[in-house]
Amino acid sequence: MKITNVTAKAVNIPFKTPYVWSVGGYLGVTRVIVRVETDDGIIGYGEAP
Repeated sequence: MKITNVTAKAVNIPFKTPYVWSVGGYLGVTRVIVRVETDDGIIGYGEAP
């Protein structure tokens, strides 16, 4: 089995209410969804910050 393709897609996820504390805040988060394909037809997904 060999990896034949890797695709990465950044996804922005906004919060309904901003997360705020004394030194700043977040309006949302960004994650990367990774798709890995093999020559056997297996497809897997992963997530990264």
